[in-house]
Amino acid sequence: AGGVLGGGVIAGRIGGDGPLDAPGLDATLWGRDVVLGALPPSRLEVGLQVIGATATLTSLAFEGPWGHVEARGSVSGIRDVRTAGLAIEVAFLVDLGGLPEWVEVVEAAEGRLCTDRLALSGTVAVPRLAGEVLLHVPSARLRDVPEGIRGLEGRFTFDDRRVRYDLAGLVLDRPLEVREGVIELPPGETPEIHTVVRMEPMEIDSLLTFVQGLEGEEVPDSVRELEGRVGLSAELSGRIDRPFLRAHATVEGARYRELTIDRLSLAVEVDRERLRIIALDVDSDFLVVRDASGSLPLEAGAPGEGLRLALSVGPLDRIAKSFAGGLEGLAGRAEVSVDLGGSVAEPRAALSVSLDDLAFRPTGTEYDVRHVRGRLDYADGALVLDRLSMTVAGGPLTISGRLGVAGRSAGEVELAVEGTSVLVLRYDDLVLRVSPSLRVGGTTGRPKIEGTLDVDHLQILSQIDLEDPTFRLRLPFDNTEGKTADREIALPADLDLDVRIVSRRGLLMENDLLTARASADLTVRGSAAAPVLAGRLVLEETNLTIRGNRIDLAEGEVVWEAGRPWSDPKFRIAGGARINVYDITIRATGSVRAPELDLFSSPTLSERDIYYLIATGEPPSPGQ
Repeated sequence: AGGVLGGGVIAGRIGGDGPLDAPGLDATLWGRDVVLGALPPSRLEVGLQVIGATATLTSLAFEGPWGHVEARGSVSGIRDVRTAGLAIEVAFLVDLGGLPEWVEVVEAAEGRLCTDRLALSGTVAVPRLAGEVLLHVPSARLRDVPEGIRGLEGRFTFDDRRVRYDLAGLVLDRPLEVREGVIELPPGETPEIHTVVRMEPMEIDSLLTFVQGLEGEEVPDSVRELEGRVGLSAELSGRIDRPFLRAHATVEGARYRELTIDRLSLAVEVDRERLRIIALDVDSDFLVVRDASGSLPLEAGAPGEGLRLALSVGPLDRIAKSFAGGLEGLAGRAEVSVDLGGSVAEPRAALSVSLDDLAFRPTGTEYDVRHVRGRLDYADGALVLDRLSMTVAGGPLTISGRLGVAGRSAGEVELAVEGTSVLVLRYDDLVLRVSPSLRVGGTTGRPKIEGTLDVDHLQILSQIDLEDPTFRLRLPFDNTEGKTADREIALPADLDLDVRIVSRRGLLMENDLLTARASADLTVRGSAAAPVLAGRLVLEETNLTIRGNRIDLAEGEVVWEAGRPWSDPKFRIAGGARINVYDITIRATGSVRAPELDLFSSPTLSERDIYYLIATGEPPSPGQ
């Protein structure tokens, strides 16, 4: 007889004799290049005799690059498969060099799983096993993990319906022990397990690198900066499909940049229904655990009290050096509470952070932010600011509202900003303090600002270039190399605006040409890329200095009309000066791009001579 099995060739002889209702059978088969499952092509030999109700396996040999299996014995009473009696002995040796083909995270391995004799008895319905299986792994290398497995030895002892096992070796260069493990196999019931696993303390970065490697993710640089050691132990008992787990993790000497945790101890329990925190203790120079309690159901929809974690964090200057490099002088404390609801399968997290008297200064600025108080709450994908108050360079500022972070509300913005004399800009040539009453809405992709901005103080000591139509300021300044460059202050182009800007004698501009104080009532609408400016600026106490001659402006205003380029406002100015023995009167109207200027003098001079007088300080000589 011949045929094909698993892509290979099988041949041999099948024969028998006896009555038709219970014929005898005698078969001897050979196979080559037989493929079963994920095993490579292998050689197969089978010898089988059936006499009456007894089947005798005279020989079974299955051999290939992966190892070999040998078996012989008999099955009696085969007419009723469930009650058929077993008397079979098995020996096998599996070469673990092929493990990378079966387990993706294993890059290379050497070792074996073997037994000289494993006896199978009892019945097909209630089998019994007796014997030992040995595991020997001199080394195994895991993908993307420098340390793997070395010297792993295991023994599995089968005794009737009980399996005892022990494992010991080095995993990630640290001793791992599984002692006195037991699996009970009661007839017709779910197997039960009892085992204790211990891993000696190992480097935190090695453990996290191993976990990242299992998940196929690249290890971030922040993980490589972690120092310290973590130890793990676990006790597993109960039904194998819903075991009871008690786990304990300890962290010692943990350090991340400037932050240290001398010791952390966490104990948890997992039963058939829920995960429960037993204890959390922390000895740290920046972290105090106020509360760690509660439980969480394993399955979605099951009732549970939830997990709660309350922490006191501070002093914050230590955290700033590790996580907030853009803040100087960070001081104060924060109270953090985390509430985890839902289930382990579908958790829902809520976070609350209470700030009390925080202070800091953004790096590279002179803005002292002090007395930061308030609460930040996160739940259902939204961050809620509950009257977050502070002083910015002495000016009180309050921010309230919500920001959509994730889920359906992601990107949504709804904020209210109120303040008094808040320092917005402070440079050598520009100082700006405002009192905002603004509402910020829309989305992060298309925000909108509405409300009123009172300009309490705007002092300009250099030339300002207002570019049209974009909302941008360019200011000259000396950089760190002592060279003059342009500093550009711009708002996002897709920002929608509907803001009233008001100033009551708060605008001041001073340079070698002009000294001016002004009031303003302006409205900015449209977008930052194409703003529409309307309103007026009234000049007060304004004078020009030309070649030492001072021209006082008695009155003046600048008017922006909607729909007109905002770099070409209309204006009306009147003023005068005494130069030499002449009293000069100046009236200017029109727009920046089309000005109209009228000049008068007493004693009378021609308009051309008045220009000469203003430019030189002297009247023209006869004939000039």
